[in-house]
Amino acid sequence: MSIFIGFLQFLASLILFLFFFWRRLRDDFDSHIIFRSGFLMVFGFALGQLSFVTLVPKLFPASNIFSYTGLWFWGSLLGLGIGFIISHKIYQLPLYEALEAAIMGFLFASPLITHEWIFSTIILIIFYIFKSRYKSFR
Repeated sequence: MSIFIGFLQFLASLILFLFFFWRRLRDDFDSHIIFRSGFLMVFGFALGQLSFVTLVPKLFPASNIFSYTGLWFWGSLLGLGIGFIISHKIYQLPLYEALEAAIMGFLFASPLITHEWIFSTIILIIFYIFKSRYKSFR
């Protein structure tokens, strides 16, 4: 894949994440708070992925037990969590409401990042089924 296509995928996923994050929180918070919080999460995501891909292989040698193949995922997940916690503490967003908005944003943006269209589509369909019927479940 060329660098240009990768950059376009990154921009499209960033715009999708920020749009759906803003859409879920726009009624309760100012737009600048929502976008700053979203950018903190994206920055943590990118910083975690970059640090785990570049630093960990230099610190720990590869062996039969330790492999580098999944480090990008765990680093980005850790960075995303740290970015979420920092944005939660700074902007005082409600925990569950902000977590739901962040998960929805990343579910819509994840097919562009991971190319897993089927998994994300199934999760989104299940989410909207539960959302439309959550009061009728007993």
